[in-house]
Amino acid sequence: MSDEYISLERGKILIVDDSRLALRGFVRELQEAGYDVYGAVTGKEAIDIAKTVKLDLVFTDLMMPEMNGTELCKEMKRISPETEVVLVSGYPDQIEKFKEDFLEAGGKIEILRKPLGPDELKDTAVKILRDSKKRRDS
Repeated sequence: MSDEYISLERGKILIVDDSRLALRGFVRELQEAGYDVYGAVTGKEAIDIAKTVKLDLVFTDLMMPEMNGTELCKEMKRISPETEVVLVSGYPDQIEKFKEDFLEAGGKIEILRKPLGPDELKDTAVKILRDSKKRRDS
């Protein structure tokens, strides 16, 4: 594990994906990197977690039943404005359709496309948490 991962290991990250298989893989990858990781398969579960845990970062799937990633981002920012939200999707056409609304809701410009490459989730978490820490410290 690199020093960069170790220095950020206590970050609290929520992964939201209606695919339980993808969710398990994403959670495992970030836990192995030393983060405190929570998982949710619905937007409602994610909101319930956000109401009880001070999250640093949320990775959310775009296309989910009941609430899409853009709607979830709006709600996350309402609950915790300092929590960073990153969109993850396997549907490039849908990303383009929702990108502007997602960014207006306060989401990050880093949008990940499934399938993710090796370490892409970890590398994105490191970058966003490091940048967020720098902003808080300045």
